Amino acid sequence: MQNSSSLKHKDLLESAVCDFFRGNTKNLEELIQSGFDINIRLDDNKTALMEAVRAADLYVVRLLVEAGADVNAETGGYTALWDAAYWGLQEIFDYLAPLTSSELRQEAEEILSEGLLRRQRLDDTLTEDFISAAAMGNVEAVIAAIQSGVNVNAIGSDENPALTIAAYWGWVAVVKLLLEHKADANCFTEDQHETPLTMAAQGAGLPRFSHITSVTTDDNQVAIIELLLAAGADVNVRTKKGWTALENAAVSGSIRAVKLLLEAGADINAKDIGGYTALSRAKQEKNQEIIQLLLECGAKED
Repeated sequence: MQNSSSLKHKDLLESAVCDFFRGNTKNLEELIQSGFDINIRLDDNKTALMEAVRAADLYVVRLLVEAGADVNAETGGYTALWDAAYWGLQEIFDYLAPLTSSELRQEAEEILSEGLLRRQRLDDTLTEDFISAAAMGNVEAVIAAIQSGVNVNAIGSDENPALTIAAYWGWVAVVKLLLEHKADANCFTEDQHETPLTMAAQGAGLPRFSHITSVTTDDNQVAIIELLLAAGADVNVRTKKGWTALENAAVSGSIRAVKLLLEAGADINAKDIGGYTALSRAKQEKNQEIIQLLLECGAKED
């Protein structure tokens, strides 16, 4: 248990770090100069050094290290150097790397190349804003980005192209607009290899309403599936875990999406890496209507 003195010190450091994020480094600099213990853990169990890395502030990183900040401190297995690598902060990484233990340095080095790519994408504000607009269903902003010359198939810092996100959230107008401007109907996310079709099928059948229209999410997702199929989307494409759009639709509970995918030639007995099929998933969900449809269309019993 922390005593009142340590709690007071923690509060002082927490306040100084908050001021730092608001652009005022004076309080933090004064604490450092006074010999304050800058290795006290903050509310999120991170250190001031980790927060300085997060803010991409090499000046403050240097101040903290020179004042005795523990560069090898870990939070959930992550260090200040790991954070620098993850966010592609090359200068900070180069400064901290020689000061960090060899084992922790090796872990950070393994993700640095991915981090540098992430940083490059974050710095591409046109693409980042475009993908955010697509995710929010902001048609006007999407149009503006296209008119400014954005690459409609670009992948953002979150490893997603705009079309996959718009398809997942059910933004029919955005999906239609992107396809009209040559977005790839078979693009995929870098992490899980999800395509617009598998993402659209995930969102089908959900009992929620669009905050813009009065149609159900199922209406939106089915319309998007139709648009994607018409644009040449591969109905049997698989995700990293081997899931198909049909399997996703069976889980979502949308009989309309299941029918649409079957009519488009979906492999009814395709198995994911766990050995599950659309029928297996429908049984897990106890959806008798989809189970019956799949059996009638030739699904094999497990």
